[in-house]
Amino acid sequence: MPTAEDLRAAIQSRDTEKVRALLREDPSLAASRLPDGGTPALFAIYCSASGALEALLARGVKLDVFEAAAAGDTSRVRTLLDADATLITRHSHDGWTPLHLAAHFGHVETMRVLLEHGADVHARSSNHMSNTPLHAAAAGGRPDAAAELLGRKADPDARQHGGWAALHSAALSGHLELARVLLDGGADASARADDGLTPLEIAEAKGRTDVAALLRRHGTEERNAG
Repeated sequence: MPTAEDLRAAIQSRDTEKVRALLREDPSLAASRLPDGGTPALFAIYCSASGALEALLARGVKLDVFEAAAAGDTSRVRTLLDADATLITRHSHDGWTPLHLAAHFGHVETMRVLLEHGADVHARSSNHMSNTPLHAAAAGGRPDAAAELLGRKADPDARQHGGWAALHSAALSGHLELARVLLDGGADASARADDGLTPLEIAEAKGRTDVAALLRRHGTEERNAG
């Protein structure tokens, strides 16, 4: 009989036909737990394995609040929260709140439903990253999600593991629009991580020339304004 590890491997390789074959052989795998404690559906979303997710849904999987938030299934999120308001503060097996997941994947409408139900823009992940939804949006390269959170008074300079602010992530990835959104939202361009590096120094080291130029201009404007 196939195992949950077999299913995980098929999802990771985005082998939809293999996923379907495994589920035909053992339909109970659809509702199983993977070796890391997560669900096949959430792992499929993490792997951008849309075919695998469709196969799981076809087997009757009902998305939980974490899966629905990550998938941007706004209607499902609303239904779940209306039935159990405590879901809003819970963490997934790997440490994320529903708002972290919706922000990371850029599902702004889903984020709004979560926020309407009391999601905390300052909530910290329960894993070693100890980050906020704004960090999650930055890590996912989601400027619209970042703008939504900043508009809800998220702290633009909150630090996660390693002393990184969201702007450090934008500098690392070279995501120009994200960097603009964060700076417009009040992010400190001179913030230093635990290793002493600023976003500008990271952008320069990684060859992110557009972001580096933006950060230099911002620094000059701040000095002139001062």
